[in-house]
Amino acid sequence: MKTRNVWFAAILAVFCWQSAISQDHQQSPSEKNPKAVEVIKQALLLENAGQFEQAIAKYQEVLKLEPKDFAAMTSIAGLFGKLQMPIEEEAWALKAIAANPKYFPAHINYGNGLAMQGKFDSAIKAYREAGRLAPKSPLPIYSQGVVAENQDRFEQALALYKKALEIDPKFEDGLFSAAAMHANLKQFSDAKVLLKKLLDLNPQAEDARQMLEAIDRKKP
Repeated sequence: MKTRNVWFAAILAVFCWQSAISQDHQQSPSEKNPKAVEVIKQALLLENAGQFEQAIAKYQEVLKLEPKDFAAMTSIAGLFGKLQMPIEEEAWALKAIAANPKYFPAHINYGNGLAMQGKFDSAIKAYREAGRLAPKSPLPIYSQGVVAENQDRFEQALALYKKALEIDPKFEDGLFSAAAMHANLKQFSDAKVLLKKLLDLNPQAEDARQMLEAIDRKKP
């Protein structure tokens, strides 16, 4: 997806193992396999260190132990997304969906891969399917907002981000992206309210602090 806008753009959510587990409690095959769990821990360490290719290799080791592990496939898809390799992300997400069609994080990453290739209509369908499977997650609606934003439809993106925040008022990506859309629409006071809320929740949110400082410098 293209990068543009004078303030800050939203980023498509990338689902890897940690976020998938926290958002969705369908048990993956590896959770009952101590050897696989140990390899997953190694993969997470590599991922957190920014060594995405090495993390992918570790998740592929997981699949040798548990070939039907849809969560590992979803993690691989998400890591390919981080590497800006959308065709691979799409392919691995489809493998995860084939292994477990009800695992909504796989549909999110499938949509992300499509969106990065400019296949926006298909991406929206994937996000809507994720929303059907996980109506209590803000991510499917948020991801639709990112697509709208990428097409410079800021008002529509803002509306979608607000819907995501109705589901989870503490969703940090939603707060940040809604603030960015307010700023793009020159609604600076509204943007500042959301940024301050985000910083109250997470004082380490440096991107939010930077946007707030940029708005203050502009003195709208």
